[in-house]
Amino acid sequence: MEKVQNNKQQEEFDFSVQRPTKSEKFIALVSYLPTLLVPIDFLILNNLIYTLPQLYSLNDWVILAIFITWIALPYIIWIVIWFVIRKRSTFINEVGKAAFNFGFSFLFWLTMIILSIIAFYLITIKAYPSDLILLSILAIGLFTFIVLPFFLLIIFGTTIAGIVMTLKGKFFHVPLSFKYFKYKK
Repeated sequence: MEKVQNNKQQEEFDFSVQRPTKSEKFIALVSYLPTLLVPIDFLILNNLIYTLPQLYSLNDWVILAIFITWIALPYIIWIVIWFVIRKRSTFINEVGKAAFNFGFSFLFWLTMIILSIIAFYLITIKAYPSDLILLSILAIGLFTFIVLPFFLLIIFGTTIAGIVMTLKGKFFHVPLSFKYFKYKK
């Protein structure tokens, strides 16, 4: 029994020592694209909502559904692709796990920021009389236009760093990401 475990460890060790090929690096690189698209999606959707008058006639829930679908669809496509190709290479599997953990942690933190903006808005509206609503809208605007873009810029930079590390053939472990899937260090 112990000999079988040693053989498995040896096979895994030998397989992980191999340098990833260019095609493996490219496939692993694709795993970061959904996270790279999210800040761009925010900019596009934000501009669409303000520039297209047809969107004003839609229900808020319809706009929210379009927004969530637009952000979730690249992740769903990547998960399906990753489940199909993860057995091909240890490198693809490990980078896919790291990118998956990073992407979903990013979505978690982004959701927390958006919920905090909404909570701040609701608390401010209830706490202050109507003459201070302008102050609350100003505070929410500053928070929305400073904190959220700063967060998206950090995510964009971290994604670019992950892409560069993947092209070098190394794993990129992002701080503050939850480990939904365990991966090698």
